[in-house]
Amino acid sequence: MIEDQKKLQTELGVKLAVPVKSGGRSLIVPSLRTAWLRDWD
Repeated sequence: MIEDQKKLQTELGVKLAVPVKSGGRSLIVPSLRTAWLRDWD
């Protein structure tokens, strides 16, 4: 028997992106993201 479970998840995160010029018209944007995920049963 499969039960239907309702789940609520909360996420809090931060993203850091720094644009870097690469050549005349190129632009590279490396990014780093970290997050905290909370599962409410």
